[in-house]
Amino acid sequence: MYRLMNFYINDLLGTIELERDIRPYARLTEQFPKVNVAEDHAFQQLYKRYWQLNAARLGDRYIDSYFELLQRSKRCKNLDIETIATQLYQVPNDRNERKLQFSSSTKLVHTVRPHKPIYDSNVVAFFFLREGSETAATNTKLKHRLASYKYLEDEYGRILAQDLLGNAISEFRTRFDPDHVFTDEKVIDTLIWRFVTVLRSGTIRYG
Repeated sequence: MYRLMNFYINDLLGTIELERDIRPYARLTEQFPKVNVAEDHAFQQLYKRYWQLNAARLGDRYIDSYFELLQRSKRCKNLDIETIATQLYQVPNDRNERKLQFSSSTKLVHTVRPHKPIYDSNVVAFFFLREGSETAATNTKLKHRLASYKYLEDEYGRILAQDLLGNAISEFRTRFDPDHVFTDEKVIDTLIWRFVTVLRSGTIRYG
């Protein structure tokens, strides 16, 4: 897959939109250290739209707690995904349900530590990650996702150490990110997200 991404990088980059995929993230990265994200509604709206938090129907109570935790995490030197995911699990949604929101937890961690990977459905599909049964106990689901997260950390490190996506990352930066606002890990995430989206749209089937 990495060789395909390198070979077809110009086609892949053609599916990336500046206003949808690049500038919102750059604005969030610039604003995050400057504002109180627990109170800045403009930041929150941009964040929710970019990271697709609205699609999860988390509810106002959860969202308020999320941004309060994000603000507090700015001062955390040893940010831990398991702790973040567990803390967010304790917050019920508007239906008074507690659910493991691992993807949104990794987005919070990435916002504070931009070299950390992001876990979402496209990444799961790309790497064929095991999520476990949806009916499994929460601690079992969390165990599976933590193992997948550790794999992503190791695999992204391998990609960078062995220069497996060197051409793709270089072309991405030339076209969209000459100032290196995106970390290498975030570039990899963006390329994988778009690659899986393109495949799901039937590009290969229809030539």
